[in-house]
Amino acid sequence: MASIIALSLFVDDETDLEDFSLGQVIDLVQTLRSSSRIIDGVFSSKRTIPELDDSVVNETYVSGEAFAKKWVWYSPSEQAKTGYGYWCTKTQGFEDQNLATRFLPLLDEAAHALGDRTDRDLTIVQMD
Repeated sequence: MASIIALSLFVDDETDLEDFSLGQVIDLVQTLRSSSRIIDGVFSSKRTIPELDDSVVNETYVSGEAFAKKWVWYSPSEQAKTGYGYWCTKTQGFEDQNLATRFLPLLDEAAHALGDRTDRDLTIVQMD
């Protein structure tokens, strides 16, 4: 199973991090840690949805899927029956994909977006 780990640091440093790559940020954190410039920090870890986990296991994961893309609940049977198959929490019904509730690929966000729906054919799909 995969997780998304978030690390927030409060540091005594004037470095502009906007253009850093992930590797450079990791190197910077190690430097800040060794120089005692990290003042405070928060760490969290959240489980990802099975669809994202499967893409890692099947080696089909594409860079950005965990952060750049959003995910939605989709019902093929609702789409076939009504023409609207994407779940919208605002209307508490199935809508066109433009109105679908989008969420990050985290288990708690996916469950929250769905609410108490128990449709058997609901699946999680990616949206741009």
